[in-house]
Amino acid sequence: MSSVSVDNRAGWGLRSALTIGLLASAGCAGEPGADEPAALCDPGRATLHRLNRSEYNNTVRDLLGDETKPALDFPAEDVAYGFDNNADILTLSPLLFEKYLEAAERLAEVAPPDDQTLRQRLFPCDVEVEGRDCARRIVADFGRRAWRRPVEDEEVDRLMSLLDVAEGEGDGLRAGINLALQAILASPHFLFRVELDADPSSPEPHLLTSREIAARLSYFLWSSTPDDMLLDAADSERLQDPEEVQAQVERMLADPKAAAFVSNFSGQWLSTRGLDHVDPEYALYPQWDVYDMEGRNLMREAMRNEANLFFTAFLEQDLDVRDILVAGFTYVDGNLASLYRIGGIGRSSTPQLVLLDGTERVGLLTLGSMLAVTSYRTRTSVVRRGKWVLTKLLCQEPPPPPPSVEALIQEFEPTTSLRAQMEQHRTDPVCASCHDTMDPIGFALEHFDAIGAWRDMDNGYPIDASGTLPDGRSFDGARELSETLAVDPTFPACLATHVLVYALGRGKTDTDACSLDAAMTRFAEGGYRLKTLISAIATSDLFRARRGEAEEAP
Repeated sequence: MSSVSVDNRAGWGLRSALTIGLLASAGCAGEPGADEPAALCDPGRATLHRLNRSEYNNTVRDLLGDETKPALDFPAEDVAYGFDNNADILTLSPLLFEKYLEAAERLAEVAPPDDQTLRQRLFPCDVEVEGRDCARRIVADFGRRAWRRPVEDEEVDRLMSLLDVAEGEGDGLRAGINLALQAILASPHFLFRVELDADPSSPEPHLLTSREIAARLSYFLWSSTPDDMLLDAADSERLQDPEEVQAQVERMLADPKAAAFVSNFSGQWLSTRGLDHVDPEYALYPQWDVYDMEGRNLMREAMRNEANLFFTAFLEQDLDVRDILVAGFTYVDGNLASLYRIGGIGRSSTPQLVLLDGTERVGLLTLGSMLAVTSYRTRTSVVRRGKWVLTKLLCQEPPPPPPSVEALIQEFEPTTSLRAQMEQHRTDPVCASCHDTMDPIGFALEHFDAIGAWRDMDNGYPIDASGTLPDGRSFDGARELSETLAVDPTFPACLATHVLVYALGRGKTDTDACSLDAAMTRFAEGGYRLKTLISAIATSDLFRARRGEAEEAP
């Protein structure tokens, strides 16, 4: 395909079409849901959802075979309620729109992929032989996949007018197709997951259309666009049946693309994404100083792999998720095995399943990744670790600290143990109001240093790992804390809330209780399996319905 720069008149035609024509489209194709039963739970108000960077990269990979991850060049996303797919914060700035235009131009001109199935999908006919009829078919077919719905004839007409722009500049048919594909990729119908309300001001719930459900499912489980099987199920209206939705969930979780759920959900729930920012003081933690020929830190990668494989085991093997806190296994390579003092692995760079019998480790709380991301460069942090347990496992958010408190904590002189320093710090009533709930939990993990290695002493003092939960339950060390949390009904309920927030792309509201309680019942009756929880959420009213919002009186 010949190149058409956005700086020449043909490119100006694209920019004009995007900013005047496509962006100002009178409406979006797709019908509101059919008549629904009156007993729907209130699904809350969902904001128009822009693709985040991960979703954008995965989507263009699945549409075009592009593995370059162009969204890494986009501005970083904020995080709300623990996740970066929250629709309320996924705004569209002028800078980001420029990045979308640049990415769309490059992606539309990419060479046909080596994958024959994908090549046939993108170019189902020969433009040189069939001319504009073939071009129209390419544009309509690609638009259906990119916009996650059929493209109306008038929309195809508008896109085909860009071929006239290219031909008017003396470029060929293929250059015009490039422009049309660029327009599709820069359109709000691609960049946003569009859902419609028959009456945007009505608070009455209505079921989503099958195509809207398909998009929700694919971005929930794959962080990407629906595949052909999901689109076909939507086109035939089968997704209006909760049993079909459940069948699709089972199929999709068995697909390799479900790795995106592991990396994007668990990576944020467990904070393992934060490994990218872990930079311990090498003089204090020389075990971290291990790199490959490409400059990648091998300890960081080993911890990331361990966390992903550990979470994946509970998903794929359908294990009781409460046991994630007391699991007697993990996955280590040679570097991580050395850090954990586990023998039998040697110098292997491949993660291997190991049993933790006879070691100091057990379950989630002793993973190196969790311990490293909740530490400072030079020492552990009982505050960060205690807060991690409260927010991630018990859904109890401590109040924000007063200004400058973080800096004050880091300025402690290492003249005694960290525990003694923190206990002295808590004598201040202002500090105690928060630290009385966080610190006693963090103390349980003090046997693990800032990169997760076991230790018996802290600054020359024996470690006291005893502590209490806010309700007074006591424990001594990581194992007893893990065992206490594993039988606490708050933990599975909190996990269900995190999955719900991630699935919906919005924060939890009081009205969610109707559907969440039903999902929790299925979760419990199913033995607290992740697949059961995911299916229960995907078939709930919260996931399959939406509503408008009454206009405020002037």
